[in-house]
Amino acid sequence: MLLFYGSGEGKSVMGDLPEQICPSCGNRAARTAVCVWDYVHLWYLFNFITKRRYRTVCKGCGAVAEYDRADARAAGLSDRIPFMKRKGWMVGVGLIALIAFISVRVDAENRQRLQDMVSAPATGDIYKANLAKIPGSGYKPGKDMFGTLMLLESGGGDRFLVATSNTAWDKKKGLTRNMDDLEYSVSRLDNGEPLTLSREELAAYVESDVIYDGERDAEGGARGEAPASDREPGEKGEMGDAESVTWLPPGSGEGSDA
Repeated sequence: MLLFYGSGEGKSVMGDLPEQICPSCGNRAARTAVCVWDYVHLWYLFNFITKRRYRTVCKGCGAVAEYDRADARAAGLSDRIPFMKRKGWMVGVGLIALIAFISVRVDAENRQRLQDMVSAPATGDIYKANLAKIPGSGYKPGKDMFGTLMLLESGGGDRFLVATSNTAWDKKKGLTRNMDDLEYSVSRLDNGEPLTLSREELAAYVESDVIYDGERDAEGGARGEAPASDREPGEKGEMGDAESVTWLPPGSGEGSDA
């Protein structure tokens, strides 16, 4: 991560002081109290004051003299350092806290939505998942492969017939970019039986983050191309990019990490 770090110096006028004899020009003149401050910053947002110095400036000749902070306080003068230089770090911390809160809230809402979906599965439901961790999906375990599951008609009782996307990616972003171009094939277990999942199994995959997102069309349809009965299992769908791999039926010999 690129770190923007810097430092600098600034000054602020604190106010005017009563007239006195200037040791430099010898004239009786008013003075201006000034605070000179050093600061460091991260990304120009997290600002920290590291040092403060106090000076007086003669209004007659401009001579600068040291000034004690206690005398400035006694005269009712404040440093008048701009807020973002003085307390900018608080704004940065606040933004980070806000982003973290929003992220947690969105994650909680997404998880609740997924739990609602798997508690009452419906034909056409689409789930984003790490297919390599679902036996019978056609992707070998050991390497993350992110693709989608589609629930088809009920396989009898509380179970649903499952189709998996013909293409998967080793990163979630690969799947996200190609959601509209997916094709599906009915998944089969090693014994040749079609892959079916129950409510309990879907809920367990959500709980373990194997299934991490889901979509349900309000009109009951589904994104992508539904599997056709006359399409050969493992027929290649649309390739998204170099990170994608093609679904292979169990026992085909080749791994899914091409």
